[in-house]
Amino acid sequence: MRRAFTTCLVGLFLTLAPLPTIASADPALDYGVPGGHFFTQANGTSLGARGGGFAITDSNDVPFWTFFSQSGGVDSLGYPVSQRFLWDGYVCQATQRAILQWNPATHQVQLANIFDYLSQIGKDDWLYSAHLAPKPDRAPQEAQPLSFLMLAHYRFAWLYADPSIFHRYFSTKDYYTVFGLPTSPVVDLGPYYAERFQRVVLYHWKFHVSWADDRGTSVGLEGDLLKELGLIPAAATRPKVTPVPDPPNTALPATSSPQSIQLLAASPPHQTVAPASTIQTKLDPSTRQPPAPPTVGGVVLVGVSTWYGGDFQGRHMSDGRPYDMWNPRTAASNAYPLGTWIRVTRLTTGRSIDVEVTDRGAFTYPNVADLSYAAFSELADPSTGVIGVRVEPVSGE
Repeated sequence: MRRAFTTCLVGLFLTLAPLPTIASADPALDYGVPGGHFFTQANGTSLGARGGGFAITDSNDVPFWTFFSQSGGVDSLGYPVSQRFLWDGYVCQATQRAILQWNPATHQVQLANIFDYLSQIGKDDWLYSAHLAPKPDRAPQEAQPLSFLMLAHYRFAWLYADPSIFHRYFSTKDYYTVFGLPTSPVVDLGPYYAERFQRVVLYHWKFHVSWADDRGTSVGLEGDLLKELGLIPAAATRPKVTPVPDPPNTALPATSSPQSIQLLAASPPHQTVAPASTIQTKLDPSTRQPPAPPTVGGVVLVGVSTWYGGDFQGRHMSDGRPYDMWNPRTAASNAYPLGTWIRVTRLTTGRSIDVEVTDRGAFTYPNVADLSYAAFSELADPSTGVIGVRVEPVSGE
């Protein structure tokens, strides 16, 4: 009886389809085209490659293919499920896990906050009943006005409730760009735990399912949700048998938001982050981690850390001293007073270093610490460029 119940349960959630983990693209089903790539894997037919597909390209000065590639490609965003279309006048294209949107004001591609948008148009109850997606929530501290920095800090704290969801979030390339901020705590929804973000829902399954990763997590297919709701123009959802050039932007099939709600391009700047760049320098200086002083009271932040190197070597830092990229105990931060000692812990490994805030930087949240080259090298290969970290103030020397 238990086995029969489990079989029915698995069948039910396969029907609800929360999100198969997307494997690497099969070369027989996709191929390069001028300025991009053509994919047939998500054409919605049973004909395989013969059913046609969707191309992601950099045509008409809209670099969707470049952004798609830099943001993790199929593994992060899924396969394309539409042609290009206009939404509230902005050029967009849907993949299984995202809506790519071109913002002509900033000349950048960004990902739409789809779950924020669905909440604004009253779809939270439908998402919960039809797709078991948590409803958005607020941290208790949000009863008082908060800076965006502190809001993000309290929202990120929700991730600690489920180590598997935590790992899936911070191990994803450009995770903040791809997922956005958490908008719900981790919720127990029977067969899985789920957490809602601005752009996705992450699931942690309680039993083995074929579409989850080795930690039992999977990612929601919001592009498919929009198709189900009829929010993508029908003409844009029809696959092409063979790749054809994208029409001029003004000739794309178009849709608009109800009640004058903008899809995303007008969302606050602090909710969008450009893809993190990867620094290609590969040096490995021999450094020694100093003894860790005890933690003291103060603001604890979760965000990302980067490093700065040779271009700044010898320049005066904000505290007046010359910058030394080989000093493993120095860092720039805009969140703590100069002279503060902070402990920087890499989220995916638990390894920590202690550094002094000696400089400021031209960066904003989620970058909470720009480490010296030597300091970053103690936590990760500098070619990684960006890592997820927890930062807390500690007593200094």
